[in-house]
Formats: sequence, C-alpha cells, structure tokens
Amino acid sequence: MLIAVASVGFPGLASFEARASLADLVVVAPLSTVLVIVMLVPLIYYGRLLVIGLAPPDRVGGPVMPWRPHVARPDLGALRHWLRGTWDGNRAFTTASLAAFLAVLALATAAGAFGGPTAAAESVPTVAIPDEFGRPISPSARPSAGAPSASPSTVPLP
Repeated sequence: MLIAVASVGFPGLASFEARASLADLVVVAPLSTVLVIVMLVPLIYYGRLLVIGLAPPDRVGGPVMPWRPHVARPDLGALRHWLRGTWDGNRAFTTASLAAFLAVLALATAAGAFGGPTAAAESVPTVAIPDEFGRPISPSARPSAGAPSASPSTVPLP
C-alpha cells in the first residue's frame, strides 16, 4: 500500500506535484487535468496486486511457514549448516521486512525527504569549457550561437 502511495502520490507529495507540474508544462489547462488522471492508471495494477495478495494461498497441501522469525540453537560444529538453515527458514520474514523498509523509504522520498525537491529546484551546474589552449572559458564570455566568431584558422597572425 505504501509503495502505491509513494509511486503515484496524492496532492501535497513531491511525486504528485512533479507529475502535475509536468502535465501543466506539456499541455494546456483542460488537457493537463486529463493527463494527471491518466497518470493514475498504475493504481489499477496496484489494486490487482492487492487483490492477489489478500486472496487465500493456492497451496492446499503445502507446509505453512510462520511469519515470525525463528532461530534454532547454534551448532558450533556445523556453523555453516546452521546459518544456511536459519537463513532459509526466515526467508519470508526477511523478505517482508525488507519490502516494508523499502516501502517506507519510497514514501519518504515521495514526500520530499532527502532534499529531492530542493535539488530539483536548483539550476543546472555549468561546466567550464576550455578554449584551444586549455584555459577555461566562463559561460558569460562565450559568444552566442548567432554571433559571428573568428575560428583559429582564420585569425591573422601578427
């Protein structure tokens, strides 16, 4: 559920506001609302995943694994075998815990954590381009695209 909210967002989250501003920039006002609604189509897929996840399991005769972690007493003689058995026995719990952590992280990122909106609002960094002698040229000193400039091959020597 958190992943659906984080990926699609709702008004007030940075992810939703970014989608809405992109839609406003791309098309005119009445069509931008339609475009924002179309961007909510992934909710159908997430709804399908929710229905499948809440459905009863398909395995009728399969063993039921407990959801909580379980650890047997360590066997110092066969430590590798014990570690492998513990890891395999707790695979469902580990996977669910990792998925929950990533969902919370995605929701925090969509809400604007980690400086995402601030970084997106900053201007693009410029890189000094060197001239033919390797000296950096400042962006303000570069000639505009339409201005005539003398290329090094046409400049007369003194």
